[in-house]
Amino acid sequence: WDGYAAIIATLIGLLALLVSGYTAHVQRQQLRAQVWPYLTVSSGNVAPYVALRVVNGGTGPARIVAVRVTVDGHPVKNWAGAAVALGGKPGGVVQSTLSRTVLPAGQDKTLIRPFSDEQNAAFVALFLGDKHDLTIDVCYCSVLDECWRLDENVPKPIGGPDDCPFAEAERFKE
Repeated sequence: WDGYAAIIATLIGLLALLVSGYTAHVQRQQLRAQVWPYLTVSSGNVAPYVALRVVNGGTGPARIVAVRVTVDGHPVKNWAGAAVALGGKPGGVVQSTLSRTVLPAGQDKTLIRPFSDEQNAAFVALFLGDKHDLTIDVCYCSVLDECWRLDENVPKPIGGPDDCPFAEAERFKE
C-alpha cells in the first residue's frame, strides 16, 4: 500500500504542477492584454488646427523606440527636411518630439501642426496632399518589452527593443 500511496501522491503533485503552470500562462496572457499598446498615425482637426498625430488606442502605454519619416521613400531627419522634400519651405509649423517618449493608453500626441488656423490650407496641401508620399513609421514596445513596428499604419510584431529595423542614419531626429 505504501507504493500505491507514493504513486498517487506523485500523480497529485504532477497534476498540481500542471495546473499551476497553466494558471501562470493564463495570467501572463491577461497581463499582456492589459498593457497592450496600439498606435496609429492620423491626420485631422485638433481645434482650431489641422495636424498629424500619433494615437495610442491600446490598453497600455507605448514606449517609443525609434521613428522614421520618409518622403517618397527617402528618409528625412526632421520636419524642416520633410517640408523641403515635399516642395515647401521649412518653418510655419509647431512640432513635438516622439522618439524616446512614452505615450499613455488612450492618449495622442500631435507631431506637427501649423502655427495658426490661417495656415491650415497650406499645411494640408504640403503635408497631407497627394503629390508626395509622406510616411511615418514607429517602433514601439509595451512595458513587457513586446515590440511592434507601425508600418503603413499597421502594427507588425518585431522581436524586442533592439530589433527595430531602422538604421541609425534613417531615424527621425525631431
